[in-house]
Parts: sequence; structure tokens; C-alpha cells
Amino acid sequence: MTRVKSLAERLATMPGNKRWGIARRATQWVEDGGHDAERGAEALEDIASFERELYAQRRITIGALSWEPHEGQWLMRGFDGDHQVAGIEYTATHTASRKKVFRLTVLGQRHAEMFHHVDEARTHADELYRERTTSR
Repeated sequence: MTRVKSLAERLATMPGNKRWGIARRATQWVEDGGHDAERGAEALEDIASFERELYAQRRITIGALSWEPHEGQWLMRGFDGDHQVAGIEYTATHTASRKKVFRLTVLGQRHAEMFHHVDEARTHADELYRERTTSR
């Protein structure tokens, strides 16, 4: 009898675009809050665990935060030390009519503005993070 591998077991051999699609769908399930929300949250955690390890040694520092590199994944995580404090979602592929495809979340708060470039979102995240952590 063949055993079906779990998502966590398949991630190491899965192409990045497939991970992106699963994460995109899982995020939608969580945001919708329907019967697949728990399954979506589990998938997102499996992907996050895998990618945290995959990108740990290649983070890029911008201001106060260190970021996972942008390699087409659904979520690039921003860290203060070992604590994830920000994220940039790659919501869709750029097209002629769809330029701003990056969505920013800092300290659990989603920013209303979308961004065209990852670097713009990272710089803005640093500014928001500094504002919110120094005004406490």
C-alpha cells in the first residue's frame, strides 16, 4: 500500500511556483474563514517552517529588519532577530495593468497600500516598524 506524503514531506522537492500556489490558496481559505480555514492555516505553517529554514542563512538586512530573499515565494518574512515581525505577500504576477502586487503586514497590521517593488515594501516596513516600536 502506498502512503501519501504530507505537504511538509513534499516541500523539499516541490518547485517554488507550486509552493506559491498552495500558499495563495491557503491564505484565501484562512481569510474566508470557511470549513477549509484550519487546513489552510496548517499548510501555511508547513510552508513557513520550510522556508524559514531554507532562507535563514540568506537574509537581507534593510534598516532594523532582516528579510528572506525574494525568490517568487508567496510570503517574504521580515525579522527582528529571530522574531518574525513583518511579511510581504506576493499576491500576483506583474502585468501591464497590474503593477502593485506586494502587500505588506507589520506587527500583525496589514498596510492598505500595495507596492510595485519589493524594495519599496521593505523600506516602508522598516519605517513602520521603527515608528511602532519606538513610540511604545
